[in-house]
Amino acid sequence: MDRLSFLLSASLGAAFILLYAFGCWKREEQVDVAVLANIVLQCCGIVAGSFLILSTIFPDLKIRLASLDIYSFIGGLVVATVSAHGLKRQVWRPPARVPAATPPTTLAPAAVAVPALDRVSDGLKV
Repeated sequence: MDRLSFLLSASLGAAFILLYAFGCWKREEQVDVAVLANIVLQCCGIVAGSFLILSTIFPDLKIRLASLDIYSFIGGLVVATVSAHGLKRQVWRPPARVPAATPPTTLAPAAVAVPALDRVSDGLKV
């Protein structure tokens, strides 16, 4: 990871860690170290993904991406997995079931039982 991507990842991670720590303080919870590590890793992924996206627009950024091959691999893996899943759903999906049309029915309203209103129990008519 070159210096620019490291500084961007570290500053973004620090900002999100401060937000998380403030939220824990407001909720009176303990700070989870696993969440802190995950925040840092996710911020590294955001910065690396942004560099990958911007490298399609600015070719000078491709020089900086030499150390980010793992993110290119992960991105390619995600695209291949999502595409394979979509293809599987389209090719091997079950046929759509169309519900059979039911003729309209006219039902008379059901008789409603009404309790006797002449007894008084606990101040309520029952």
